[in-house]
Amino acid sequence: MDANTNPIELCGTVAAVIYQNEENGYTILRLDAGEEEMTVVGSMPGVSPGEYLTVRGQWVRHATYGAQFKAEIVERRLPQSLKEVFHYLASGAVKGVGKSTARRLVEEFGEDALRVMEEEPEKLASIKGITPKRARQISESFRQQMGMRRLMEFLGEHQLPLTLGTALYRAYGDVALEVLRSNPYLIVGEEFGVEFSQADQLALSLGVGGEDPQRLEAGLLFELAHNLNNGHSFLPRRKLIEATAILLDVSGGLLEPCLEALAGRGEVVCEAVAGEDGVYLPALYDAECYVAWRVGEMSRSELLPPDDLDKLIARIQRDQGIRYAPQQREAVELAACRQVMLLTGGPGTGKTTSSINLAGELVRRGKRVLLIDMDTQGNATSNLSLTEIPAATLTDTVCHTTTENLDLIRGGSLLAPALATMQEMPFGRDTTLRRLLPQIPDTYDFVFFDCSPSLESLFNINVLVAVQYVLIPIKVDKNSIEGYDVMLETIQSVREIANPDIRALGIFMTAVETGSSLDREMIANFPAMLPGLAFQTYIRKNIDVKKAPLALQPLCFFSPRCTATADYAALCDEMLARMEG
Repeated sequence: MDANTNPIELCGTVAAVIYQNEENGYTILRLDAGEEEMTVVGSMPGVSPGEYLTVRGQWVRHATYGAQFKAEIVERRLPQSLKEVFHYLASGAVKGVGKSTARRLVEEFGEDALRVMEEEPEKLASIKGITPKRARQISESFRQQMGMRRLMEFLGEHQLPLTLGTALYRAYGDVALEVLRSNPYLIVGEEFGVEFSQADQLALSLGVGGEDPQRLEAGLLFELAHNLNNGHSFLPRRKLIEATAILLDVSGGLLEPCLEALAGRGEVVCEAVAGEDGVYLPALYDAECYVAWRVGEMSRSELLPPDDLDKLIARIQRDQGIRYAPQQREAVELAACRQVMLLTGGPGTGKTTSSINLAGELVRRGKRVLLIDMDTQGNATSNLSLTEIPAATLTDTVCHTTTENLDLIRGGSLLAPALATMQEMPFGRDTTLRRLLPQIPDTYDFVFFDCSPSLESLFNINVLVAVQYVLIPIKVDKNSIEGYDVMLETIQSVREIANPDIRALGIFMTAVETGSSLDREMIANFPAMLPGLAFQTYIRKNIDVKKAPLALQPLCFFSPRCTATADYAALCDEMLARMEG
């Protein structure tokens, strides 16, 4: 819900449940508000016909199904009248109870039927057709419903995501609420994905003291897990203590015995690393030990480099029209004589090049731009020169580049731990980025996401759920031309399901060779092929486009007068005009 928009409140009885996802609790239902029925969507796990709901949220418009009410806060009330109780029981919400049994229960116990089912199940056996065994089964099913209900009420009361209820109940069953009360910090883990600040606020509200060992230990574990996003498999002991002390606003001396307690239980591993006392999460320690051993085994022997390696490198540079930087040349030479070599790469339609150069053009016009590298190859990260590499919160991961007013959030290998964590989340994987974006300073005029080539990438789906506009570059080849429609279909699906504001801003061609008959034909036919989507501007092939990344600069600063620089300037004009239109 937009913080600047006042929520709307609706009240009514659930007339029908149209759809309910048992995995995440996402529900589509019809709400009888008295004068009319309306469609309500949102996280409402376990809700059943006959229940009385108070929902707060906003009206939205679905591309196919029209007006819907998107519920952000849900308050549930058990059915009270005879009609409501019967409707609820007859819906099948309680396992073992159908319409006929529901009628007998209401006739026997009236409005008190639900209380009897929970508190005095033995009385159910007095009804014809209900054995003592079946009575216990009915009671157990209803108690499960009540357990979920009380859990959802608790989450709503403490302003925690309602989708959390399904995951907690799946993990802990009827005692989920009791488990959460006893250890509010468990929801910070990979399985639940709640921000530490939210869990900490919950713990303090439940009476956990600021210096309680439970809170201190949770803070230490959070700092270790959190720094995975910054590429740290461990933290020096002193830094871990300092960071946690700041996080929790406590004295570092209080944390030392808590760290020892964690180590004693095997929840962390303490190991000397390069003269520092390092602290690891156990899984990362084991992984790092294995990788070190395996690479050591693989690298025991050296390869004999070719005698004409210098000539080979010279020929490559000549043929490609490039010149390797000293570090790049060193990497090539090492690859020729080492047993272990890591080679990464992927198809290039000009995504990274266009992201950097459009960002650079906007900076040249006086705008502040943030480029977020969402590609595990980290091409955008490697193609810009950074002035500093911070590490802490999401805000602190913003790096300044040597191009003034162009900042970067790094990708590449730093994304691997985040990807692993997201893949293991039972819910909310597709919306992780959208939940994190508010942490980014609002001082930027534009934010660009440089995505990976893989359309089905979890990172790419997260980006589509979070952004407003999508730019699609394509090369003048059969695969790229045939592939754009898949991207458009994906955008449409995301618009219908998760992000109604997303819009395909347009498609443009890159690396165009105007001397090629095929390329000239594409230029002529492109607008007719994609009416309303095709940009008039196309990016001409130019050697400076390849040289600019070697200089770690956007093209407009590296080669202000080249043809591709002019093309990106024209594309920027066209892009801004469409955004304003």
